[in-house]
This record gives sequence, C-alpha cells and structure tokens, in this order.
Amino acid sequence: MSKEEFAREISAVIMEEYEPKLIEKCVYDSYGFLDREETDRIMEIAREMEREGGAEPCPSFAERESMVREAAEEYLKEEKAIVPRGLVDFRIKELSMFAEFIAGSAADAYFAEQEYEEFTSMLAMFMEVRPKLERALHIVWNEGEIKLFNRVGRDVTEKYTAEFIKYAEERGAGAEDLAISAVIAAAPEKIVLHCPPEASPLAGALEHIFGEKCEICHGCNFCER
Repeated sequence: MSKEEFAREISAVIMEEYEPKLIEKCVYDSYGFLDREETDRIMEIAREMEREGGAEPCPSFAERESMVREAAEEYLKEEKAIVPRGLVDFRIKELSMFAEFIAGSAADAYFAEQEYEEFTSMLAMFMEVRPKLERALHIVWNEGEIKLFNRVGRDVTEKYTAEFIKYAEERGAGAEDLAISAVIAAAPEKIVLHCPPEASPLAGALEHIFGEKCEICHGCNFCER
C-alpha cells in the first residue's frame, strides 16, 4: 500500500470513527446537565450537521476530510507509522474545534426546536378557545403565492391578510408568515391544505397547531386554481 493510499485509509478511519466520538464528547461534556433524551436529540442533530453542514463556521465534511488526509500525508513523509489520535491531537487540532462548533450548533438548533414546540403548543390551546370565524379555510399554493378560500369557494385572502401586510413588509416576512397570521385571524374550524410544497414551514406549523382539524389534499378543483 502506498503512503497516499495509507493516508486515505487513516483519514477515513478518523472521519468515520474518531470525529463522531469527538462530537459526542463535546455534547455530553457541555450539555450533560440535560436529560438523556435531550442530549440524545442534540446528538441526533449533530450527526446530521456533521455530514450535511449547517454548523457555521465549520468547514464541510469533505473539506475536513481533505484536511485530515493532507495532514496524514505530511506526517507519513517523516514517519513510517501513524496513530490516529496522535495525528488529531498534534497535527490537526482544528478537528476538536470543529467538533465543538458542531456540538454547539446542534444544541442551538435543539433549543430553537423546543421554543418552536412550546410556541405552537400555546398557539394550539389559544386556537381552541378563540371564536371561529370560518367553518373551513382552504389554503392554496400557486406559483409562490398563497390564496385563502372559505368553504363556498370565495377568495378571503385580502379579508384576513389586509391588516398584516404592512407589518409583514416592514419586517421582510414572506408569504407563508403572512398566511399563518391570516389563518390565526380567521380561526377556522377546519383547514384544508391544497398541494402544499414539500417541507413547507406553513404546512408543518398548521398541522402541528390544528392536528386532526388540518387536512391535506393533493387533487381537486381548489388545487387547480
């Protein structure tokens, strides 16, 4: 096996086995005061970030792997043998710092997730007692726009968004932010989401708030509007 091939093997071992352990240590050392279920969730997010990114200013997985491989190649120019932990501790100390970035970003994402859960739960309770202005509200996505229709097909978008438009424009809020404000104002007994985009924050939020009162439709007259 050439030194280049050996360096690739060593970098693979470090990235597949050693880096995850570094991240896990950072998570449990820094957030061990949380319940095990909470730290496990942070680790789950951290594993996603390790591969997929999102832990700024941490380099991507491919960039970190390249860094490790280059360090291993340099090390093998001077030595015949290599110990992965020694390489990390003395030649690529940045890997420990990147693990801390990933652990911290994962924790931030987890706490934001918890805040969102608490907010939507409180909103769900509020919607239960709020007087209902619409029997049913149909939400239709159409080329980046979101339209609201009542149960008889009348367009009520302007009726429920007018008072929020200026506020949304001042704060740079998008169509989905405006739509959720309108839905809260309408306080419908039932919501039907027509062909929502995949991973739509609005669809996810409404499903969480309204639960079984929220339905998804993938083909009808409303969907074709």
